[in-house]
Parts: sequence; C-alpha cells; structure tokens
Amino acid sequence: MGTELAALVGYLVLAYAALGVGFGIWFAVRGATRLDPAAAGASVPTRLLLVPAAVLLWPLLTLRLWRRAAVTNTATTTGAH
Repeated sequence: MGTELAALVGYLVLAYAALGVGFGIWFAVRGATRLDPAAAGASVPTRLLLVPAAVLLWPLLTLRLWRRAAVTNTATTTGAH
C-alpha cells in the first residue's frame, strides 16, 4: 500500500510539474501581457524570470486569466466600455 501511494504522489507531482512547465513557457510568451499590459515591453531576460514562478503558481495564474477573460467577455457582450 505504501509504495503504491508513493508512486501515485510521484505521478501527481510529475503531472503538476509538466503542466506547469508548459503553462510557464506560454505565460512568459503571451499570458503575462493578458494579466498586465505593461508586460508587453518586457525584455527576454525579464520574461525568463517569470517562468519559474509561473511553473509553481500555474493554477492561480490560470484562474486569474479565466476571471479576466470572463470579465472582458461580459463587458464586450453587454456593450459596456
């Protein structure tokens, strides 16, 4: 039982990290500007600094991006500016 649980935890950590790496790269390239338009002018080294944090915090950043998209879509569909 103990080894199965350890293997399951290991796979979960691996899946979290794999999703985080993919999200972190996407976030550094495109996602950061969706949360903060001022990030559009960020240099490549600055964007590379975002990757480790995005890898660890990808669930939180994903939630913030979804919320921002929902607010933007609501404002667009209601005609508000």
